Amino acid sequence: MVKKILFLVALLLVPGQVLAYNLPSYRELCKKLVDLSGWKAEECTGINATNPMGEVASATRTYTRDKQELNVQLVLGAAAMAAAGPLAYQHYFEMDSPEEFVKITTIDGFRVGIQHNKNDRSGTLAVFLTEPPKTMDPASISQMAMLVVVYQNMDWKEALSWAKKFDWKSLKNSLK
Repeated sequence: MVKKILFLVALLLVPGQVLAYNLPSYRELCKKLVDLSGWKAEECTGINATNPMGEVASATRTYTRDKQELNVQLVLGAAAMAAAGPLAYQHYFEMDSPEEFVKITTIDGFRVGIQHNKNDRSGTLAVFLTEPPKTMDPASISQMAMLVVVYQNMDWKEALSWAKKFDWKSLKNSLK
């Protein structure tokens, strides 16, 4: 579902004046979505697009193991800003109910959004590799980067441990 949303966001943003901020190609981003020991990984796919709000780059790779699934996305530019939404400007939030757990926190120096559905043990982790822009101009938006992990059939803590296998600090440094 997240793949479809990001693809639709990118498609909606494509028309208009072309602005180049030189984000890496999705093929370069795919190289950063490493194999995970014990998981079967599909081929990485992605998209690059340019629009009046800046450039979009994203790479997606799905990993499966038994009944578990991780859909891992590296999202840059306007697509990252769209995916982040209001979460981009929250620094701390926590909500727990019988059905859902939601938390915005800092882990290892990175702002992380956690949304976990307790009933089907699924959810989304959003790791901000860069701070959200202070202004909404295209150059600032093009600097936004997130690692998004959509998971199925596991607890959020297990998903978080797998998300950390992507070395957030190294990802952040490689995107500068």
